[in-house]
Amino acid sequence: MAAPRSRVRHLTSVHDIGDTRVSHKECRSLHEAGYDVALIACHDGDTTVAGVPVIGVGAPRGRIHRMFVKTWVVFARALRERAERLPLPRSGADARWAGAPAARKEGGL
Repeated sequence: MAAPRSRVRHLTSVHDIGDTRVSHKECRSLHEAGYDVALIACHDGDTTVAGVPVIGVGAPRGRIHRMFVKTWVVFARALRERAERLPLPRSGADARWAGAPAARKEGGL
């Protein structure tokens, strides 16, 4: 019997679903390595990019809406997916907001 694949859900509210770094380099590489990977992003409807499922949470109404609302919508959807791994962006608003609770706990904020 084959070993179960780890569930990985890559989160972003900033990047376009066709972004080379996210869809092609990170998500597709994980998919090809045998992980059960999906991208959770601000996009209308679910689709597939480079062989990787995209879970859309709807387009933001603007920059402020994306930063203060959609970032949390993406995170909440990721929790419902019960993924074993949640790679976070290394830059941008997602990284600042997602890292804030951890930084606060460590005394960084």
